[in-house]
Amino acid sequence: RTLFTAQQLARMETFRDGDRSYLQTDCPCERPEAVCQNAIVDLNDEGNGSLFPGDMDGGSTWECGFASWTVSTSAFNCGDVGPNIVTLTVTDALGWQSTCTATVTVQDITDPTIGTLASDMTVECDGNGNTTAFNNWLSNNAGASASDACGGSWSNNSSGLSDDCGATGTETVTFTYTDPSGNSNSTMATFTIEDNTDPSLVCPDDIHLPECVETASWTVVASDQCGDVAVVSNPPSGSSFEKGTTTPVTVTVTDACGNDTECVFFVTRDPDLEVAIDPLATSPLNTCAVGSGANIVLGYGGGPTCITMNAVGSGGHAPYTYSWTVGGTL
Repeated sequence: RTLFTAQQLARMETFRDGDRSYLQTDCPCERPEAVCQNAIVDLNDEGNGSLFPGDMDGGSTWECGFASWTVSTSAFNCGDVGPNIVTLTVTDALGWQSTCTATVTVQDITDPTIGTLASDMTVECDGNGNTTAFNNWLSNNAGASASDACGGSWSNNSSGLSDDCGATGTETVTFTYTDPSGNSNSTMATFTIEDNTDPSLVCPDDIHLPECVETASWTVVASDQCGDVAVVSNPPSGSSFEKGTTTPVTVTVTDACGNDTECVFFVTRDPDLEVAIDPLATSPLNTCAVGSGANIVLGYGGGPTCITMNAVGSGGHAPYTYSWTVGGTL
């Protein structure tokens, strides 16, 4: 009923125009035909987009004059991102309508906006990797803020702190804000653990060597909360010391970051043990009774009949004990 050959159409038109002219209308034309094509709508910075009928028109026709055309959906937002089926309706001057459908793809092509850049952070080494401070810094995106009309989420590329010195380290992290359509924007910051604290050191006590002991050894107690330390004694433990000298020993402790602590103690080695008898007050007759090894004459020529002799020790390792031996009988 709708498909005819050219000759059939010619015969019908002749019959209509000649014998059935009352069948003529004011507009002898075809009804409108809506023809669609797929379209793309880009959202703006506020997350909104608009579709106009002409955007999805693929060659619609209206022989009896154009009246209007509309689309079933003209406004889009972030919730419409992706494919949407939209109907185009074409109306001619006689009120006849035709419709078609097409796929309208809504896309968000706007990158998020970084409002506040990420901030560097420097902390003093706590000996445990400053894990809490570092994780808080990461979870807070180093203080950065971002916005996007369609929302989004943060991520970062942290792989852990490098080991620069001792238990300290540093890492430069890129924080990226990505919206649901994959658009992103980034900001970078550096987290640094510093060790500015000198290591602790307990200096050895002063050492007192007897004259018969040549060498001295000692142990240094030193530590650093951020790592190992290097201990240097000058002179080193196990060194030899001269009799009768007092030698300063400098101990320096250095941590992995170059902080150091120093102390000084003394090693004293006694001289050889000596003893002397003080000169004695004697009469002029005892001219030889002077100093040690003297012959003491008692009671001769008016000399003293009683004498006190004082022995004085020096060198060796005090305190001293004394004993007297006398050859013969007094």
